[in-house]
Amino acid sequence: MKASRVGLLLATWAILLLPTAAQQRDVHPITPQEIAALKTAILDEIYDYDFEGAYTDISRMGPHGYELPLYIRPDIIANAGEVIYKLPIGEVARIFQFNDSLVVLIREPRDKFPPTSSSTLTLYLDDEEICAAKKNSIHEVLSIDPNPSKQDVRAAIGRERQRKGTSQHDEIAKSRRRRHV
Repeated sequence: MKASRVGLLLATWAILLLPTAAQQRDVHPITPQEIAALKTAILDEIYDYDFEGAYTDISRMGPHGYELPLYIRPDIIANAGEVIYKLPIGEVARIFQFNDSLVVLIREPRDKFPPTSSSTLTLYLDDEEICAAKKNSIHEVLSIDPNPSKQDVRAAIGRERQRKGTSQHDEIAKSRRRRHV
């Protein structure tokens, strides 16, 4: 009787824990094109939120602007991945998803990335797990222009609208209109 329970328990675990053939096909190493799309999404959000000037205190200046280290999980699972990087509000472990050729970053900086979210500030996470995640990640650097052109900012806002249906610039404008009505 006891042996059959153990066998049943092991079989149940195998069914629950082993990925199905469909799930295995849904996992692939992140490609250079996907990394480029991720970098574009992060940079677009930084410009949309007007965060570029805040990097003077949290990143070093390189030949192409502030150099922001990115720690990217090497695998894409079910069209999603994870990246760790610094925002002016703190270091964030962030989930991203692919939507056609654009990357959508999950959660908004205005939400402050609470500990209950899948995208959260790293201060809420275990230090050893964060260190291990960074060590096992693909290390990239994102260059942030401290003075982007109006054209670059408009393009970033346009892509944010494509991704999310709105932008931080749009949300601020709505808020101002509500106050003046």
